[in-house]
Amino acid sequence: MSTDSRFPALLRELRQQRGLSLRTLARQVNYSHTYLWELEVGRKQPTHAAADALDTALGGDGQLAALVAEPAIPAPRPPATPEELDDLREQLAHAAQTVAAAPGSAAAAQCSGWKRRGREGIRVPNADR
Repeated sequence: MSTDSRFPALLRELRQQRGLSLRTLARQVNYSHTYLWELEVGRKQPTHAAADALDTALGGDGQLAALVAEPAIPAPRPPATPEELDDLREQLAHAAQTVAAAPGSAAAAQCSGWKRRGREGIRVPNADR
């Protein structure tokens, strides 16, 4: 996350204009006074949520939040296709057969499948436990 270098000075200026101590402001925004001090001296980068809360408490009209870049949200992975699910089932079945075929594998007899909330899998317990 990127924050404009003017954020610390603006935060201090707004706080001092309202005559608030760091402790008083911290109680209002539900952040520690230490965290607010670290923001004011530029030691920490604010979250967008913190900048919004400080704007509200200090009447900043969005000035602080405007200096904090929104975090990038990665694009969600598309759901698996039926073909991909079938391929995964085959891989799991092969893995279970491999474990079951291992010489002296007591755990192989305990392999079990499960289906929960539309997800399928296979449990292969650790034979060393």
